[in-house]
Amino acid sequence: MDDILIKKATNQPLTLEEELKLEQWLRSDKNNHKILNQVKLALHAPLSDQRQSPKQEVWQDIVNRVESKDHADSPAHSQDSWWGQFLRAAAVLVIAALVGVVIYQYKEVRPGQAVVEVKWIEKESLKGQKLAFTLPDGTKVRLNAGSKILTPESFTGAKRQVSLVGEAFFEVTEDPSKPFYINTEEVTVKVLGTSFNVKAYPLENDIRVAVATGKVSVKGKDTKENAIQLKPGLMTAFSKTTRTFSTEEFDWESELGWKDNSLVFKEARISRVIYELSKWYGVEFILEKELDNNKDFTAHYKNPTLMAVLDGLSFVYDFDYEIQGDEVIIK
Repeated sequence: MDDILIKKATNQPLTLEEELKLEQWLRSDKNNHKILNQVKLALHAPLSDQRQSPKQEVWQDIVNRVESKDHADSPAHSQDSWWGQFLRAAAVLVIAALVGVVIYQYKEVRPGQAVVEVKWIEKESLKGQKLAFTLPDGTKVRLNAGSKILTPESFTGAKRQVSLVGEAFFEVTEDPSKPFYINTEEVTVKVLGTSFNVKAYPLENDIRVAVATGKVSVKGKDTKENAIQLKPGLMTAFSKTTRTFSTEEFDWESELGWKDNSLVFKEARISRVIYELSKWYGVEFILEKELDNNKDFTAHYKNPTLMAVLDGLSFVYDFDYEIQGDEVIIK
């Protein structure tokens, strides 16, 4: 976790897995936000106190030396010299030590107290794939194409938490003493025991939660809106643009049909159809002919082949096609 805190505090880009781990860590303890802020302060605040600790003095000396080397004009003192690399390596070690000090200030570990390390498992379904699996508590998950989920090897503590990117249908095992949370990019879903669908693809503007059975609570991150309470047959969509929720009844086949291998389009534009087919079959479309994006397409397929769908589309939009490996060429 130290490496992730260092990268976050120094504004370095995090991988998806690191972002999810950081999010889970921040949510696991109210003091963790303070820890992250203290690390940032330790790394960026000016060290004006005359009574600096030896560690602060070392750190300031390293910073000064690195900055002087970075701005030197001589090739012998270039940014990529061995001395500059050595100083940076030393800086990383000092930063790591600072992180450890800050964490120790907030995490009181009694002598003999065991430190529990949570092991995380990432499951991913590539485009053209779907995965079905069971979590350690018995919760059943069906992961749609182009999606991934991060889950602990075992659920400990008072909460069961997972992180989702993409779309998944959950059948959560009921446990009133341990609510189940799904964390996405913008919203958190809380349940006790129910079945529902969460759609949260990064490239889509809306995050959608549709409930099949039971009750679900949906709360936006960094928004002032109260949590949305959903019962069976209701769906809420969170707009990343307006940062607001809209709730309505939903069409079951359109929202949930994918988990039973039903591909449903209802008054969909061709751009949307191509986007969904690309995920469903794991193919890339190459358009050599312009298609009418103002014309709607409605169809319902059960366990369809790619050719069956393309045949229907080619009739409606008047095109020829050719399949070459994982590419579909529209002519």
